Amino acid sequence: MLAAMWLAGHGVLGWCAPRAGRRQRRALEHHATAVLVGGALVTTVAMHAVIVFGPLSPWAGRGLVLALALPGVPLLFRRRVPAAGEATGLDEMPGEHVGLLGRLGLVIVLAFTAFAVFSAGTMPMHIFDPVYHFSYKAKLIFHEGFGTAAWTDVDGLVGRIITHPNYAPGGAVLNAAVGWIRGHFDQDSFRALCAIFVLAPAAWLWTALRPRGFRAALSGTLLWLTLPILYYTKLPQSESWSHSVYAFLFGLPAAKSRWPELGFGPADGQVLDGATDLVLAAFAFGAFLHLWRLLPASRLASDRTDVVAGGLLLSAAMLAKNEGLALAGVMLIAFTLAILLGKLVGAGGAGGPVPTRRVRAIPGALGVFAIGFALTSGWLAIRGDIPSIDENYPERLRIGNILEHGSRWIGNAEEPGVLLGFWWSFSHLMRWNLLWPLFFATLAWFALRPRRLVASPAGFAVLVVLGASVLYALILVVTPWHLGVLFGTVIPGRLLVHIAPLVVLATIAMLWRHEHEELRPGSG
Repeated sequence: MLAAMWLAGHGVLGWCAPRAGRRQRRALEHHATAVLVGGALVTTVAMHAVIVFGPLSPWAGRGLVLALALPGVPLLFRRRVPAAGEATGLDEMPGEHVGLLGRLGLVIVLAFTAFAVFSAGTMPMHIFDPVYHFSYKAKLIFHEGFGTAAWTDVDGLVGRIITHPNYAPGGAVLNAAVGWIRGHFDQDSFRALCAIFVLAPAAWLWTALRPRGFRAALSGTLLWLTLPILYYTKLPQSESWSHSVYAFLFGLPAAKSRWPELGFGPADGQVLDGATDLVLAAFAFGAFLHLWRLLPASRLASDRTDVVAGGLLLSAAMLAKNEGLALAGVMLIAFTLAILLGKLVGAGGAGGPVPTRRVRAIPGALGVFAIGFALTSGWLAIRGDIPSIDENYPERLRIGNILEHGSRWIGNAEEPGVLLGFWWSFSHLMRWNLLWPLFFATLAWFALRPRRLVASPAGFAVLVVLGASVLYALILVVTPWHLGVLFGTVIPGRLLVHIAPLVVLATIAMLWRHEHEELRPGSG
């Protein structure tokens, strides 16, 4: 399945732009983009095929996946021209020295890469959402397709799909497609694919930050790959934080033996699983990067392949989880603000002419969003026929309803507040390391230099991160769920995973600038 996704994405990248003048990507960027663009293509086409024709037999599903992969085969033999100034791995740029610590950092990157692959490929699905929600949807798509009583009759014999009947089915469709390849449905086989949703953002971070220097690229990649929340969300539970850490490091039996009077619950949860929070994070980050290339402030070359690839990745993000639709809206608003603010302060820099083959920012961005929503249209068309139970957030996010639940910001003796939940998440170093404190400290420093922040491409990422955080906070204000219950399931931490790669990119891009991000003379 992974090879088919890579070939399908390879075909998109190769065939959407003419050979002459095509933007040459670094090898890491090319392969990471190919895999996830291919995954997005398989997801959207397979979903629409099941909507139109009903459940596909394994042979029909294999034929569909093969048809999507074949256009990439001839491109395997096309000679790849290295990107201008390409430097990867231990290659050094002029005036740059990697050194022993740099090589040690690369070893750590490779170790965590291997650990992500091992963890995804060896652990079965075992958490509530992956097993009883997303995999259940995948099983329905594999055996029944859409539109059956299992989707619409919440009081019938089959019953509702746990808590989210109308939740986006992208991860479930990809899970069903893996079943077509295997010839039978197996929820754990999709779990093995989840490592690519860690590795692709790591590759994108490396190549996006590499022009800022080896240290910038290494720091960003390490920040992402070493986030504990990727590999676990809950430590072994105990009344004592230090005892929980001991149990995590040395195992539950050792902790129970040392402190028999304390009760230890099992460690639980990780986003490197089939719950699609990580899936959404990877697809949304890819869509963001293609939009980022269109910004005048980025001064990066682009072509129509970036528009098509960005649109595909945006559609996959919107199909991964319902929050993908919200993130698409946030990115649209943030991109518009970045264009307007950049023009206001003279962003564009003094680093030479804008590449002649750049796609103009506004038409290119409109193309990304048009493709994204067009490829999601099939789901949006049938979604209205599936009951929303008690989580109709578009309806609940009314000004009057938000004001009515205003007390939830602070909380009370019976229920913790939204602000407290976010504080717990941002300050939970055992899940996030220093990512959030580093981001907010860097942002506070740059708040004293707003013109430089707006002139930098990092400004777009900051706008998306802040916009998504505010939107998620508003959703928690109006949610019908008890906040104490949600916080116990690592909310809002799991929501913040959706923007974690963006936080890494924004932080490192603010800390390491390069010369073409400077303001125009006289602009401040």
